[in-house]
Amino acid sequence: MKNKIKARVKFYRKKFRRVFGKGKALVKNSFLVRYESLEVDDNLILLESKNGKDLGSNIFYLLKELSNERYEKYTVILAIKKDKKECIEKFLRRYNIENVVLCFIPSLKYFKYLNTAKYLFNDTTFPYQYIKKDSQIYVNTWHGTPLKNLGKYVKKRAYSIGNVQRNLAMADYIILPNGFSKDVMIDSYMIEKLSKGKSLLMNYPRNEVFLNQQRKNEIKSKLNLNNNEIIVYMPTYRGILGGSNTEEYIEKLENYFREIDEHLSSKQTFYVKLHPFIKKSIDYSNYKNITSFPENYETYDFLNLADCLITDYSSVFFDFAITKNKIILFPYDEEEYVKNHGLKINLQDLPFPKVYDVENLILEINSRKNYDDEEFLRKFCPYPGENASKHLCDFILLNIPSKNVIVQNINTLKDKNEKENVLIYAGNFARNGISTSLLALLENIDLNKRNYFLGINTKTTKRYSSSLAKIAEKIHYIPIRDNEDFTILEGISYKLYINHSIKNNFIEKNLDNAYKRNLRKNFNSIDFDTVIHFTGYELKITNLLRRFRSKKIIFVHNDLVQEIETKQNHHFLTLKDFYNDCDKIAIVNEDLRLPISKIKGSDKNIMVVENFIDYEGIINRSNEEVSFDEITKTDISPENLKKILDNEKFKKFITIGRFSHEKGHIRLLKIFNEFYKKNKDVYLIIIGGYGREYIKTLEHAQSLESSDNIIIINYLTNPFPILKKCDLFILPSFYEGLGLVILEADILGVKVFSTDVSGPKTFMGKYGGFLVENSKEGIRNGIEAFLNGEIDKLNIDYKQYNKEILKHFENLFR
Repeated sequence: MKNKIKARVKFYRKKFRRVFGKGKALVKNSFLVRYESLEVDDNLILLESKNGKDLGSNIFYLLKELSNERYEKYTVILAIKKDKKECIEKFLRRYNIENVVLCFIPSLKYFKYLNTAKYLFNDTTFPYQYIKKDSQIYVNTWHGTPLKNLGKYVKKRAYSIGNVQRNLAMADYIILPNGFSKDVMIDSYMIEKLSKGKSLLMNYPRNEVFLNQQRKNEIKSKLNLNNNEIIVYMPTYRGILGGSNTEEYIEKLENYFREIDEHLSSKQTFYVKLHPFIKKSIDYSNYKNITSFPENYETYDFLNLADCLITDYSSVFFDFAITKNKIILFPYDEEEYVKNHGLKINLQDLPFPKVYDVENLILEINSRKNYDDEEFLRKFCPYPGENASKHLCDFILLNIPSKNVIVQNINTLKDKNEKENVLIYAGNFARNGISTSLLALLENIDLNKRNYFLGINTKTTKRYSSSLAKIAEKIHYIPIRDNEDFTILEGISYKLYINHSIKNNFIEKNLDNAYKRNLRKNFNSIDFDTVIHFTGYELKITNLLRRFRSKKIIFVHNDLVQEIETKQNHHFLTLKDFYNDCDKIAIVNEDLRLPISKIKGSDKNIMVVENFIDYEGIINRSNEEVSFDEITKTDISPENLKKILDNEKFKKFITIGRFSHEKGHIRLLKIFNEFYKKNKDVYLIIIGGYGREYIKTLEHAQSLESSDNIIIINYLTNPFPILKKCDLFILPSFYEGLGLVILEADILGVKVFSTDVSGPKTFMGKYGGFLVENSKEGIRNGIEAFLNGEIDKLNIDYKQYNKEILKHFENLFR
């Protein structure tokens, strides 16, 4: 009996954690959901630096300013990581900063302060769970003039910008030290049309120390450095911790330091500031004149002593330049670094001397400043640096305007009030028909007619970030997290609704509260006139998008009744509720009207909007060389595949579609194997984007007599060079939405036939396509018909086809 009770307790504990989270996540969720009931305290200020991992930069100088008596009515909170408490407390005592309350990230107190502080200052981001209240004033100081690529331009991580974009978009003020920084930040994080805040063009608070000669003399005297030339080396952290790369990097640095040390005089002190993990690996006792950057000073406070700064790709030189002291760039790995990271400014366009080996570095260290940096200073350091912290605090806290703080709207679009804001939820850009149709849509609609934004799924887009980077060149995007924060009642309501399909006023009210809160979390105060759910499913996203108060449109690409019956991969009640709440349902072909009517309960507001086809892009991409992506899985090389494709002796059959049961890949493999026994000069190529049946399909292919003539490729961004060289495209599906690849094959001159199933049926009938019975025998007959020359090209004028679809698409907005 006891064992049964323990088992039940364990079972329900798992259920509880699955809904509400565990440990730290539970602390966040349980408190965040109460944020509306907490009142904002007008005398409470919260500061956070580098997500609580450090205290320095702009936040340190603001904290120092706030310790002044003139702000004594305010309670100042500093959010830190718990393991940093001891060192930060010492740091505060060293600088005589008192009356600061420390709180730990994450903790109940932290989230309480986060939701009750009137004023919030951060140099990076607050956590994703934070939802800004209208009465709060959020100031983001950021942390430097951007030299390296940021945001959407970091192609391998373009999917992950969501929380930075969200913080910048919801900030009331963003501190930017020059117009260049403003342009780059707004563009890189695509916030111009999202932000309702303002930029404050002014010198960074941290830079005021560079103009403090008294402080400089004080530290020099204390450290007995009055007669020394101070040289500081601050290279960029390259993110290579761990493994052989780190060892090679450390060895390279040690060799550099050894050579530099030999050429420094006793009156020259060379301070090195490295990443903490790297710093621990360098033994500075081996050098006479080289030592580690002191830890007991704030970075810029000590950097103020420098007569010369040596760096590479760090933005520190933009700040240090106001001292007018010498700057040397030592980008010894420039070609590799630029290739991997990209730079917003060509180093050759900067006035500072650039050296690529130690010999020339030593020559520069021992020579006078011999370059003109006046133009650089006018562009990147245009604002006065004195008392920047005071000017900022006076402006934000005391509403005292300053000529040293230039206020500008971030959204400067003249026509921003004349265009609709439209959100298109795009999913994850997996290689499938929905992604293909979305890309074609973006090619054919006028993206300037409305303010279009793509919503992407942060978690699932990671794998397809290369596709996202290309799309970002055309349209702005907003990463969305589909994880929910629930109260206990909301969690119970969710389980009843999802697991048991129970719906009543109590459940609906709780789910509305939860999802509307998550809308605010994902989109802050962004207003959309129209929301288009383009993928047409995804359980959490569908429930989230349903709560928008704007006009809602949902696309349907597949027979979801069949999907529910065969794969149980959709939630009937979620779809039904969305269909009945939305303004229009766009089905991609007439065959989908009946199944969608069954889910909705009527055929009201259902209209046909066929998929666009990017025929010019398909032709252009088909002329590229056969190549694979980094994540492509296949057992054939591009070179060997090309040899097969170019060999006219072979007949090449192909199908393209996700590895899923309804695509009929296993059935096609069996039919091909029979055909192969009679004709060895034939190949079957299967290209799939994703799906649960990839391994099953691969294993089945390998078990066949024809396995050497079967080529299976998992994920390919550009399949068109392969498709173009094939003789016959087969759509062997058990059911379909349409099968856009039918059109793609036809555009490239490849003969096509499809099983006679809902979706392709009406389309192929309209344009003279070849249909076969939905069976093994039917597919065999299709292959024979091709060999007998009985299959003709589809009768489609693709230019006119797209024009008609554009009219249908525009009707969605009427």
